[in-house]
Amino acid sequence: MFAKPSTVLSAIVACLALGTFASPMSKEGGVALEARGELGGVDVDEACKLENGDLGWTAVATGSGWADWRCEMGSAQTSVNMDAACATQYNLVNAYATHGSGVYSWQCDI
Repeated sequence: MFAKPSTVLSAIVACLALGTFASPMSKEGGVALEARGELGGVDVDEACKLENGDLGWTAVATGSGWADWRCEMGSAQTSVNMDAACATQYNLVNAYATHGSGVYSWQCDI
């Protein structure tokens, strides 16, 4: 026996609808995102303050390479979580950091 054409068509339409409307969601309010690509730069200084409690922490470039960012307060230093910085800065859980070769090449993408 064969299924009715209308039943098969309904099933196909339902499957297509599920695939078409699935999209990434933002952290706040579940807003669907249409675009993918570059969001903008990373505010490294703000990331240091957020990660370490804003008690005088600042971002310091210790060299010219992409991995040369540190958070510093006095003689204390910590690393910077660039992915977390992007997610926080753009309020998007699926934002992430990318870089070229230089210390100032960091950007946030989605």
